Amino acid sequence: MKILIAEDDIVSGTLLRKILSKQGHDVDHGRDGLKAWEMYQAGDYRLVVSDWIMPELDGLELCRKIRELNRNDYTYIIMTTGKDAKEDAVAGLEAGADDYIVKPIDKDEFLSRIRAGQRILELQDKYQSASAKLAHTEKIAAIGQLAAGIAHEINNPIGFIRSNLGTLAGYQSDIKEVLTLQGMMMKLITGSITEGVILPDLPKITAAVRDKVKTVDIPYLMDDFQDLVSDCAAGADRIGLIVNELRYFAHPDEKAYYPADLHEIVRHAIEKLEDRLTDRITIMITLEDLPAVECIKNHMEQVFYNLILNAAEAIIDTGQITIDGSLRDATIELTISDTGKGVPEENLSQIFNPFFTTKEIGQGVGLGLTTAQNILKMMGAQFGLHRTSESGTCFKIILPLHQKK
Repeated sequence: MKILIAEDDIVSGTLLRKILSKQGHDVDHGRDGLKAWEMYQAGDYRLVVSDWIMPELDGLELCRKIRELNRNDYTYIIMTTGKDAKEDAVAGLEAGADDYIVKPIDKDEFLSRIRAGQRILELQDKYQSASAKLAHTEKIAAIGQLAAGIAHEINNPIGFIRSNLGTLAGYQSDIKEVLTLQGMMMKLITGSITEGVILPDLPKITAAVRDKVKTVDIPYLMDDFQDLVSDCAAGADRIGLIVNELRYFAHPDEKAYYPADLHEIVRHAIEKLEDRLTDRITIMITLEDLPAVECIKNHMEQVFYNLILNAAEAIIDTGQITIDGSLRDATIELTISDTGKGVPEENLSQIFNPFFTTKEIGQGVGLGLTTAQNILKMMGAQFGLHRTSESGTCFKIILPLHQKK
């Protein structure tokens, strides 16, 4: 194990180094607190043995600095001191030391403390390894759920687009047949007028046109044609929104920021949600008197789209979504609240996690709040859950008016 000794007394430091080296450890000696700190930052030491009183930087401060560095691999710290008072031991442990030993140091006691530290580090490594495996397993499960959700979310609109296109193809065939027969009939009528006699095929073609028109309701076809095309466009838009949500989550890429009207952005987001916001939900907006804010319009629109949709889905029967804004110095404070069912306490710590959703597969991919959070973070905004209860939820955004140049 790689060990760092911080000891200004050369004799004591050399002795400790020899004791540990004989046990097979890789040991370095920093001859004052500052030198030891520099060595620690440059090395990958797992255990530090530090004297309490040293020039430049004492043991307590060295201990604090090591803890503030907050490396992924934990560092076990043993303080050596000539102080035997209880309050001194407490001070060392409060500074971040794991153990302490009083001078003069007994070799056997010292090595037993080192072995104890080594065991703790081994347990820590096993814990981190197990946690990493668990996180990987959870990530794989989340990706599986995401894939199933995306497949359903995309296959659903693709399914009715295909169905509508099949119906449109049938309509096109019927209309083409009617137009072909009508074209033949017009040629025969023109020929009959030119020759002054009714051509023999005219009555047969006229009867065929009449029979076909009886089986094909042209006015209905034209009305339904428009509805089918509109449904296909809505399905394509839905797929586009899902793809955009994934793209914004993965790469909320930076683009040019321009002043924009938040009220207009919210209105556009609501228009895109028109098919999901029924008459049972009332939306109240008070953003008219706010100044323009520097943002990427389509990114900000995605934020409001996600938050409004999230609020709408929380409302079970009838309810209200309220979007308020107020100017606070160089920021705009926004709240998006609803009268829905609120967030259960057990879900509070997970709502911003990627792919977390309480919906059935195909009802959502669990990226709405995460995407909003990523976009707002990129803009330097503060965003979080302001309050929640059984009578509703409120999210708050503190948005800077201007972006840092």
